[in-house]
Amino acid sequence: MSNALSFLIDNLPSALSYLVKDAKHPEELRLSLGAPVVLISTEKKEYSPILCTRELLEQTLSRLTEYSFYSHSETVKEGYLSLPYGIRAGVCGRAVCKGGSVTSIRDLSFLNVRIPSSVENAALPLYKKLCDRSFLDGVLLYSLPGVGKTTVLKDLIRLLSKKGLSLAIIDERGELSADAPPIDGAFYRHYPKAQAIVMAVKTARPQLMILDEISSVECPALLSAAACGVPVIASAHGRSSGEIRRRPGFEELFSQGLFPIQAGITRNGNSLIYSFSP
Repeated sequence: MSNALSFLIDNLPSALSYLVKDAKHPEELRLSLGAPVVLISTEKKEYSPILCTRELLEQTLSRLTEYSFYSHSETVKEGYLSLPYGIRAGVCGRAVCKGGSVTSIRDLSFLNVRIPSSVENAALPLYKKLCDRSFLDGVLLYSLPGVGKTTVLKDLIRLLSKKGLSLAIIDERGELSADAPPIDGAFYRHYPKAQAIVMAVKTARPQLMILDEISSVECPALLSAAACGVPVIASAHGRSSGEIRRRPGFEELFSQGLFPIQAGITRNGNSLIYSFSP
């Protein structure tokens, strides 16, 4: 049993704890106020007989945050909680705004707990592609949400470290470093991505930089890293590399050659299917 799963079983309210413990390969626990609690595993999506009441929702949030929910207020404004062992929980409710920006969230009505997993050799096809190119090329790893990009990156970190490469891992949400082996490299945990990219290039001297879920905000910093000769392995949500390329800021990443390897992943049950281009 993984550390993440053990943490949830120990800290969820008893009804939800039993639900997760009895599931085979649980991946998500979804609580929506007034609706049945949903558990998603690799095999199925199950509507449980447990109704999500406000009391259950608040109790779950309190226990998972060790009764210090408001210490997470900065990330809650962005719609998520970073919990131990790489667990990420999406939250939403009624936004309180000032000057066009969300300052807090009240009357929480939804919680989606994503249960991370470590799958040995999940990244092996991508690792072999990098090996064939002497680990000198950058990678864009893409898929729809929930397919397994973070799982692949975590395993890739293990494989690259085992090869003896020096790495810089930009881990804004604390997911990539969860249960990570000792490595020759630096984990930039909970730093804003753009800031950590610049810091890593200046101070960590990595042979490769790895980060999850890039957006247009990080594009200038990624271009700077590439200009300094550091290959970047990054993930993004999307159906295709062409779709991602059309987003603001991304065209320059492609035209400057940051991602010679583009790897899409889909899933068939427990198996990941890779599609490489060009």
